[in-house]
Parts: sequence; C-alpha cells; structure tokens
Amino acid sequence: MCVGSCRYFERHGTTRTPQELVNHNCIIFNENAYWAFEGPQGKFSVRVDGNLSSNTVEAILLAIQADVVIGMFYRATLAGELRDADIVSVLEDFISETRDVSLIRPNRKF
Repeated sequence: MCVGSCRYFERHGTTRTPQELVNHNCIIFNENAYWAFEGPQGKFSVRVDGNLSSNTVEAILLAIQADVVIGMFYRATLAGELRDADIVSVLEDFISETRDVSLIRPNRKF
C-alpha cells in the first residue's frame, strides 16, 4: 500500500499515478528507492526520493503521521493503522503485487 496523511495530500496534492511520486517526499525503507507497481502494460517500478529513510516500519509510520512523507507498506503491516481516518491509501489501482508467505510448523512437540 502507498499511504500518506490527509494533511500531507492537502498541502502537496494527491498522487494519481505512480510517476507523480517523483514530485513527492517519499520515505525510503531499507534503502529501497524503487517502488513496484503494476499497470495496463505490466509491472514497472518508480524511483522515489525523499529526505528520510528508515529500517523500521514504526519510524515510517511516525513520519506519515507527522504529515511529512508518503510511505509504502505491506497491507498486513497497516491493518490497525488504517482505522486512523487521517491515513489514506493512494494508487491502489497500481498495486497488485502479491508476496509469498511461508509457514513453519515443527513436526514434534519439543
């Protein structure tokens, strides 16, 4: 999910296409400056930039709540945070990439 605060978008405009992210302050997670999207022509990535980077989801969420950045998250990471009316998702039509999940279960009790 690509999210920001209502106040951020009021000040800087809402992003309607992934390419418009180059004009926004995006927070970089784990030095990944390329955000993946999917459109009518297939998968593509957009290089984003911003004045903040972090290696924790909590720090990214705090920056979004402080109205200074747009961030990219896995939907499951924000499950509780999306109840906050100030956090809004954008570009949902361009985000359809699925992630593999592995479950590990021990075959013995100990």
